[in-house]
Amino acid sequence: MQIACKIIVLLLGLFLFSTCASAQKANLRDAGEFEVWLDDFVAKNFPTDKSGQLAFVIIQNDKIFFQKGYGFADAERKISVSPDKTVFFAASLSKLFTATAIMQLSEQGKINLDSDVNKYLKDFQIASNFPQSLTIANLLTHTNGLDENLIGSLAPNDSKPIAMSEYFKRNIPIRVVPNGQQICYSNLGMGIAGHVVEQVSGKSFDEYIEQNILAPLQMSQSSFRQPLPPELYENLTGTRAKQTPFMILSPAGSLAMTTENMAHFLIAQLNGGKYGEIQILKPETLAEMQRQHFSANPKVRGVAYGFFETSANGKPALFHTGDRGHHSLLYLIPQEKIGFYLVANGSDGDAVALREKFTEDFLNRYFPTEKFELPNPPNDFAARAKNYVGTFRIGNYSRTTLTKIAGLPGQIEISDNGDGTLSAELFGGELKTKLVEIEPNVFRSEDKGYFTFQAGVDGRTRSFTVTGGISDPMTAEKIAFYEDARFHIGIIIAGILLVISRLLLIPFGFFWRRFRKTKTETETKSIFLQTGWKLSGVFAFLIAIAPLILIVWLFTRENGAVYEIPWAITAILSVLLIASLIGLALPVFAFKAWCESAWTLAARIYYSLLTIAAFILPFFLNYWNLLGFRY
Repeated sequence: MQIACKIIVLLLGLFLFSTCASAQKANLRDAGEFEVWLDDFVAKNFPTDKSGQLAFVIIQNDKIFFQKGYGFADAERKISVSPDKTVFFAASLSKLFTATAIMQLSEQGKINLDSDVNKYLKDFQIASNFPQSLTIANLLTHTNGLDENLIGSLAPNDSKPIAMSEYFKRNIPIRVVPNGQQICYSNLGMGIAGHVVEQVSGKSFDEYIEQNILAPLQMSQSSFRQPLPPELYENLTGTRAKQTPFMILSPAGSLAMTTENMAHFLIAQLNGGKYGEIQILKPETLAEMQRQHFSANPKVRGVAYGFFETSANGKPALFHTGDRGHHSLLYLIPQEKIGFYLVANGSDGDAVALREKFTEDFLNRYFPTEKFELPNPPNDFAARAKNYVGTFRIGNYSRTTLTKIAGLPGQIEISDNGDGTLSAELFGGELKTKLVEIEPNVFRSEDKGYFTFQAGVDGRTRSFTVTGGISDPMTAEKIAFYEDARFHIGIIIAGILLVISRLLLIPFGFFWRRFRKTKTETETKSIFLQTGWKLSGVFAFLIAIAPLILIVWLFTRENGAVYEIPWAITAILSVLLIASLIGLALPVFAFKAWCESAWTLAARIYYSLLTIAAFILPFFLNYWNLLGFRY
């Protein structure tokens, strides 16, 4: 009797446990239940009035489990967003199709992913300025080490973009970092991969994708073409999207499609490369595409071919995001054969935040796990913390062109919290997260990502790589104090104050001489020193003209996109070059003034400050590739 009672109690306990567990975990079986949850999520997290549109599809096994659109594709005509009709830009998800095309050609034996990319480039060659060859695999994993110079890579959407071959002839890619060492998100690399598809297949990229991926997957409402076919353009949602410039490197981001069409690609990715009876990749080729091919550390998430690795509450997952006119997220949980695609049109901040919020809420509801908490830091870490502290710059900036200045705010500060943990803070304090070491040089962040630090030959930290979240992986390099954005901003502010003060002295000196009966001290000295004083005014005037040229251009240009180097940039660089040459003469006048005790002490000190500014200017401009014409 006692045994029977124990069995009843045990069974009752198991029943109650299973009941509680099922209450905590929602089953992805009832599409109606999922729709109620999704409707509530969208209502709380994304405005879908006239300014916002959203479409969503989720795949389970080899079928669409649920799809729906939110908002008006055309508010004036009250046309709702439809998953099988409304067209959105997939943007950088285009890279997954480019990677798939490369894998097809590799499967056919036409491409060796580990071969030098120059082997497949007929119209230009990339200089081999590092010992190891730049490979196709490096292009697919964003580890190519190329200078991300995208000047001239956009074209007006009412024009015909130049061919990629012509673009690359005019802008031959430059290797600036050894390949295979760090992840730097690269549109340029995927553009080259797409051009390899053209060179090897003998077809245009658009034609190859249409014939070998889109048509077999029955994706008739999808296209890389620029301009879009009329029927797709008609259904493209969002005024801003319809004004989006063309991408000459179309393999990196020009794909537009319906949400329902993307579901076909998801099904193929989750079912061994097969959609219906059509096989676009062999299962073993797809597995090769989806496995890790680069990681900063074998124990952390890394990069597959095209995809980025992350964790779905402990389950291996793959993802990619897109941001061009619209904001999108493709997310796969291969072992569960579940994947979803979310795309939104709205304010950039709302749309980007939406995909992170959705992923978190979806996983916590359908794949719940214990609440993530950072582990306790190692006991000895406080003594080692200083090895990781410093200022780092995100690596995907141009090293060789004037667009290097765009990397100024891309800076992360690693600081010691004094409690065995570190903090990583983006420049300006917009984002901040705590880090705890879980393995030597490997840290976990509060947002579930991984920070993996790399040391140089001297043992000192030189960079770190961030992976594992649902943001694009990146590498940041340690910089010296004189490269710090704060140092350069300080130089800019000091320079502005000196220039303004010198310009104010021009009218002040004029009125001072007019109302005084005696000459000023500068006028009583030699003509040589008078020339030096006036030359400092010309120097300041030229520096002041540069931003004024920019302001005039900003207010007079016709639209917001820049397709080539505008006249204003050439004019500004010319003015700054002349100012730098004039500035070289100021030290001569300063030296003579001090030798002859000319002017007042205050005037000599002030002129010396102007001389120091003139001396620093060419070094400052050269650092940011603004000295001369580095397009």
